[in-house]
Amino acid sequence: MHPFKQFLLKNRGFSLIEALITTSLLVIILSIMLQVFYFERTVKIMKLNIIASKIALSKTEELKKTNFSNLPPNGTSTFDDNELLNLPQGKGTIFREDYLSTSSLTHIIVKVEWQQNNSTSSYQIDSVIYKNQ
Repeated sequence: MHPFKQFLLKNRGFSLIEALITTSLLVIILSIMLQVFYFERTVKIMKLNIIASKIALSKTEELKKTNFSNLPPNGTSTFDDNELLNLPQGKGTIFREDYLSTSSLTHIIVKVEWQQNNSTSSYQIDSVIYKNQ
């Protein structure tokens, strides 16, 4: 009879130590894999937030450089940006209102929204713009 067959016939099961070692190795491998998947998901979320913050900051800076009379009217309006295409169902809005009932200051909220994990995520920047005389 072949020596390997003799070994198998003589040793029918695993010892407790072999079972513990195998289980320990499986737990270690699975924990490493879970950390990699969690890290990958976190990186994806962070990338979307960075894209949204760049869009909102860019639009806010553009509005600050715009002549006060050319700012969007009071209320909510939308804006387009090529970077919005990098966000799942990305949408940009601007909300404007007079600040403290004065015509020389205006309150602007630039908001970027996108879909993430079956919910809407958003990033917004609040700012006040002063009318230069």
